[in-house]
Amino acid sequence: MTLGERIRKAREQAGMTQDQFSLLVGVTKGAISQWESDKTAPRYKVLPAIASATNTSVSWLLGDAPDGFREQSETDFTSAEGQTDAVKAIPVYAQNEALPDDFFIRNNGTYKIPCPRQLVSVPGVYAVRVVGMAMSPRYENNETVIIDPQHSLEMNDYVAAAIRHAHGQAQIILGRLVRNDKAGLILKQLNPNVTLHFPDRDVVAIGFIAISSVIF
Repeated sequence: MTLGERIRKAREQAGMTQDQFSLLVGVTKGAISQWESDKTAPRYKVLPAIASATNTSVSWLLGDAPDGFREQSETDFTSAEGQTDAVKAIPVYAQNEALPDDFFIRNNGTYKIPCPRQLVSVPGVYAVRVVGMAMSPRYENNETVIIDPQHSLEMNDYVAAAIRHAHGQAQIILGRLVRNDKAGLILKQLNPNVTLHFPDRDVVAIGFIAISSVIF
């Protein structure tokens, strides 16, 4: 098998889509597709991330080990303390989903995906599936974006805000941050170009969009 064929086999054996795999490895879905079709090859320094995400080894990916999957390997990523990093799953919420106020504490989205490696140590990370074209072309319908709730926010950051409606449940809205203070939250959307105003009492949570599955 070629390197691309091994990457595809490992990903499929791990039960991941290209979208999920790209988020875990920290590259775009397009890069995964290019690798798996042998149009390009990942840099050598990325191979340990691929091996760790798919429970294989760098040696196996390169064809230097028997055709099988390992349980433990020296090619696992290790932390500063020398402990192997486990794959962390994060919840995914749809934009049109009605959520309780404590949704980000319950940690039980519609489904879960692997957490991108660069955010594994950040508490409370979650993902949002984009519904609709309000933020197109930056974020497209059915795209998945990853939210870092610990990141400090600045004007013009792209954010996901959970807004409480009259019926008591919250809904996630994406937008570019214009203002967020005691006077309320103001977001700007792209398609159409509109400004949304929300009173501070209705803002349940707001987080920074750290990663999207399509990079502009």
